[in-house]
Amino acid sequence: MTKKIEYNGDFLEYFLISLLLLLLSVITFGIALPYWLYWSLKYFFTRLEIDGEPIDFTGDFGEYFLTSLLLLLLSIVTFGLALPYWAYWSLKYFFERLEYRGTPINYTGDFWEYFFIALLLMILSVLTFGLVTPYLNYWVLKYFFTRLEIAGAPIEYSGDFIEYFIISLLLMFLSAVTFGLATPYWAYWSLKYFFTRLEVRI
Repeated sequence: MTKKIEYNGDFLEYFLISLLLLLLSVITFGIALPYWLYWSLKYFFTRLEIDGEPIDFTGDFGEYFLTSLLLLLLSIVTFGLALPYWAYWSLKYFFERLEYRGTPINYTGDFWEYFFIALLLMILSVLTFGLVTPYLNYWVLKYFFTRLEIAGAPIEYSGDFIEYFIISLLLMFLSAVTFGLATPYWAYWSLKYFFTRLEVRI
């Protein structure tokens, strides 16, 4: 039987706190950015349910923040080449610390497969002045979600790339013309798009 994964978060709550954390990241010259990423991902993951039962997150903020901050600094000194690794580690950290009914959710992805494709898409995003960025985001999220299993049952994704790409591209431009103020909405919409299109056979 296929069961839909339900998301019960609230946009306004996310938007206001996320915006404050992004502003804090700017004020602290990026030092608070790992905290924004941690809070954003935790917000979504702790608002997922299957059959009315929540998916639990067992991670630790201090552990995540210190490692994520080091990887952010590594990304800066390598002129962005370590960014795919930072993104991979961040998402993998969360996925490997999710549980449903006390059973850990299994992640089956491969780092090198992810790293080379993500790096190529990141370079293409730079060369196309950001036009490939929505595709990069889509590929990264789909890569992780389609490599998760709950009690041996794979999680299935039913979204449409064209739909995602067009709306995400528009929100990216909106974020640019609003000097970043619409970025929390872009992040919220992107994550919610995936979370509301997940199913699992259990």
